[in-house]
Amino acid sequence: MTDTLGEAASLEDAAAIMARLVLSRDRPVRTAVGYADSRTARAAELLATALESSDGAVEVLCYRVGPPVGAHTGPLSFGAFWWPASSA
Repeated sequence: MTDTLGEAASLEDAAAIMARLVLSRDRPVRTAVGYADSRTARAAELLATALESSDGAVEVLCYRVGPPVGAHTGPLSFGAFWWPASSA
């Protein structure tokens, strides 16, 4: 079963929805933002900037995914994953 977490009319809207989701955690996170194509690099940059300017993300990595992932997800994909920041 898949839950819809938001609907976006543009890549910029999708980046804002993703940022809200990542930052909704109850503790600081480390996060990585990946994009598959130069056409989505701007949206990934917007997402990374939103995360970097918040208090909720202690580290943000931005990277271009490799060809195998891009071939699987499609050329216009971008996204984020995150994990709890250690307290140490």
